[in-house]
Amino acid sequence: MTKENDWSKKGNDAVGKSDQEVRDSLNIGDRDLSRAFKQDRFLSGGCPSDKSFSLMGHSVTMPLSGMCSWLQVLGNILVAITFIACVFIVVR
Repeated sequence: MTKENDWSKKGNDAVGKSDQEVRDSLNIGDRDLSRAFKQDRFLSGGCPSDKSFSLMGHSVTMPLSGMCSWLQVLGNILVAITFIACVFIVVR
């Protein structure tokens, strides 16, 4: 039998409690946790916006939004390849 660590015990104790009760049991208080769940990070699932930057005194814009449809297709292909690999692992 393994000994349950402190965070695991607190997590198990928090099941079924309200948000405030969980905050109190984990000693979180009123900290803002919204940054931990932001969806505007790299690879967040949305289409990338065009990026502009200055290069040797000239403004350069990279049209990343035009790649959105290709990236979505590539993402689906990668998911399919991963699914097939998982099937081979399970069947093997």
